[in-house]
Amino acid sequence: MNKGHKIKGGKFMSKRLLLLVMVTLLSMFVAVGCGSDGSDGKDGANPDVGGIVDDVIDTIDDDTSASNDYAGANACITCHNGKTLEEHIASKHVTHSTHVSSADVGDGCTACHDPLNEGIWFEGYLDSADIPAGGLAAVSCEACHGKASNHISAPGKYKPEFSKPGTEQCGTCHATLPDSHIPHHPYADMITERFESGGHSGSARSGSCSACHSNEGFVARNTGVRAIAKNKGDLADTFVAPELDEFSQKTCSTCHDDHTFELRATDTVETFDNGGTDVEKVVFSQQFNLCTACHMVSLEYTGVAYPNAHGYDDYMIEYELAAGYDDVTANGDDLDYHASRSTRTIADTHFAGSFNGVAVEGYSVNPGSATACSDCHDVHSANKVVGAEEAEAIEFATGFGKTHGNYLAQPFNYRTSGTCAPCHFGSEVVSMTLGNEPDTTTARPFHALGCVTCHDPVNTTESFDITARRTFPADHVFEFQSGATVTAAELGNAQICFECHKGREGVKADAGTTTQVYGINYIHYAPVFATLFGGKSEMHVTYGTNTYAEQFEHLTISADFGGKLDCTSCHEVHTAEAIITKTGTTCVSCHSSGGLYDTDVLEARVEMYADRLFDTIYALTPVGLYTALGDYDNDSDTPDTPRFADGKTEANLVTILTGRTTASEIGSNQLAKAGSVWKNFMYEEPAAWAHNSKFARQLMYDAIDDLGGDLTGLTRPN
Repeated sequence: MNKGHKIKGGKFMSKRLLLLVMVTLLSMFVAVGCGSDGSDGKDGANPDVGGIVDDVIDTIDDDTSASNDYAGANACITCHNGKTLEEHIASKHVTHSTHVSSADVGDGCTACHDPLNEGIWFEGYLDSADIPAGGLAAVSCEACHGKASNHISAPGKYKPEFSKPGTEQCGTCHATLPDSHIPHHPYADMITERFESGGHSGSARSGSCSACHSNEGFVARNTGVRAIAKNKGDLADTFVAPELDEFSQKTCSTCHDDHTFELRATDTVETFDNGGTDVEKVVFSQQFNLCTACHMVSLEYTGVAYPNAHGYDDYMIEYELAAGYDDVTANGDDLDYHASRSTRTIADTHFAGSFNGVAVEGYSVNPGSATACSDCHDVHSANKVVGAEEAEAIEFATGFGKTHGNYLAQPFNYRTSGTCAPCHFGSEVVSMTLGNEPDTTTARPFHALGCVTCHDPVNTTESFDITARRTFPADHVFEFQSGATVTAAELGNAQICFECHKGREGVKADAGTTTQVYGINYIHYAPVFATLFGGKSEMHVTYGTNTYAEQFEHLTISADFGGKLDCTSCHEVHTAEAIITKTGTTCVSCHSSGGLYDTDVLEARVEMYADRLFDTIYALTPVGLYTALGDYDNDSDTPDTPRFADGKTEANLVTILTGRTTASEIGSNQLAKAGSVWKNFMYEEPAAWAHNSKFARQLMYDAIDDLGGDLTGLTRPN
């Protein structure tokens, strides 16, 4: 039985009749040749067969005849040498790197990087600097489209084996990766498996639903402009379902362009007036635009200048839900198709505002971030927390958005830097867990952490839930800047926390002579582990041959923790909430108000030592330290000014103790040393009372003693 060929309108005709139509059409346009860039404006398309016939024939079966073979990229380029070729060459399928070459056959690299050994055909289009010494490795046309010799010889009669490559073709390489690839592509493992397991690969829907629930619908309407996804009205204006003839399930090319392989969206960029200076900012990133084309949310935004204590300025964008969400019942039809089933969108969770009269705190998502969605979601498996755990997930995300995930907070809202890696860049933390050294040389904007910073959604469970904590390679050395080390067993669940909370810089080389507090050490903010491990960390300046407490053993803690505490023992790490006084925990019996170890009492005990140390330092600093003349306004053209206009005050001493470089000048090495002790426990690490009270009190006691201060009522813990 002859297999028919589908024609527009759903009719069928035999191969004989089809050939008759094609011959007739070819005879009408025989004088028209295949131009180098497509005579009809289409890339490399012959108008006689690529234009007219395709207008008549909806689909011709992809060629699978026995005579079909690989034609070679050089044959494809003969016609497809315009936009398609330019895009392909610029993509990572061709211009990938110089460390993979066509000569790398023995190690298996070319199986994916140059499967048909055709990189040579593209070398003439590249700069020599982009061509590896062993020859260019490239993914050529037929690696994705399959055999195409029949298509080359008769373009109107045959299509390539895979005229529209699908997930199966992409999955040939974009599946389980070799272990050697993971450190360089931490989110690329098992992409095909993840996609096929998730909701994005579900059955296609027709009609208006096809706008999001089909490959054809999404591609037809997605122009990359943020406005199309803003609300139902805008969507209706840009997409008319009846114009489509078929609806198929989403594939890789639903979200990724066929030849550039970039996302089918663009950044939305606007210019803001920052005090007379134009500032260009990405308001909605390429990724955010793509995802919210279906996961709709309408936002209002404002540009705000964010100065900070260190003299850096940045201009940030703040977002909130559009006013219409305040009454979804009344305005739902103007917002999106799923207003009545809002859990399919993100309007009622991700952004601050009013949703149906209920105040929503939001998660501090930054829509302008290049990884706005993938910071917390595995975009390929489309994972999300539903059911019984949903309320807890919202609580965690809300709390995380106020701390490590808050892009507006000072640790993440300013500067373009490289030296602050890995801690101020979530992706660099991930890179370290995979065995890489952090990139401290490439300047880039700070970036808040996300769920995937600490959790690995890829190699976890079959559903790719974000549950497993990231761990470090077995040979990773957990090392303080002082050179002292601790073990993974000592850190327990806190391995992922260590690298950013170990302290930035230990005791400096000239700590024995400097008269600047900053010259003793720069332990930086929240150096929890430098305190937690006490004397073992060697990050704090110490006195003489005195011994100092290390990580303390809790009196009654479960044997499961080996007598040691880690971050998760006392903190709900997503919200940064201390759980030791939370009802329902085993801690509350001792640490609640009035308990044997009331947290208020423990904190006051350490503050007593700190206050005595501060008073001692203050008493020893002369008035001249505060009133000395100098160029303190950093204006060499004007007369010198006093260091502090109001002279010696406690507030001005705090400014000195917490200052940097010359601003921390205090007159003597002895005072500088004592000042660093106070600063480290009361400014850099004010929770020292909980993390290692004994160590903090020992060191502050020694500092007071060294200054000859009053030790009445104080004892040095053993």
